[in-house]
Amino acid sequence: GEGKDLLFSLSVTGDASKDVQQLLREDHRFKLWVDVKPTLGATSTSVSSASDATAIAVQCKELMRNYRAKSEAERIGLVVYCPASVALFLGQRLNALGEVIAYERRISGGYQESVVIQTG
Repeated sequence: GEGKDLLFSLSVTGDASKDVQQLLREDHRFKLWVDVKPTLGATSTSVSSASDATAIAVQCKELMRNYRAKSEAERIGLVVYCPASVALFLGQRLNALGEVIAYERRISGGYQESVVIQTG
């Protein structure tokens, strides 16, 4: 894209890509979209323990950091389609990434800004 931001989506319990593509059509602030899914695909069985949730969160944070640096993005947009445990552990690790904008799904489909987090 032509924007300055990175869009990072995490699809663990379902595939967010259709709605994320709609977001990309509506909002041109993103220059790069990183779509992360478990190796076996987005299924409800991808997370069976707290250690699974923690491992996913740790890997996602590292990917976000790396892609933000490589793309020289100003901010990170974050879409998560995952169990609450993964979202919780990921939220605990969102530090030193700069501004992160979390998105939530609209009833009509697609995503909208939900909260802006200043991570330093």
